[in-house]
Amino acid sequence: MGLVVLEAIDKLIELRIEGTPGPWFLTYERATHPRVWGTADEDDDHDQVAQAHRSGNAELIVTLHRTIDAQLAVLQRFLDQGMPAVFEEPVMLLARSIVGSDS
Repeated sequence: MGLVVLEAIDKLIELRIEGTPGPWFLTYERATHPRVWGTADEDDDHDQVAQAHRSGNAELIVTLHRTIDAQLAVLQRFLDQGMPAVFEEPVMLLARSIVGSDS
């Protein structure tokens, strides 16, 4: 059980390190499709991360990026302190979803 949580933590940390740090935002400037941007470095340079064909997809990407730290906190707390039984199933669902497994 803890193994999949550790895998999920490792994957999120790797994605956070490899990805554009953020914050991420959307813009529709001079484009018909929304563009997803992330702050690339301390100089406030911006990287265009993606161009979405639907605004819902762009919002999803930005929102999920904003939740990485919260997801890591939940998963780490589960490993460090455990959680009431009522939260075990949702935490495991989160971890398996991140890892992409059914185990």
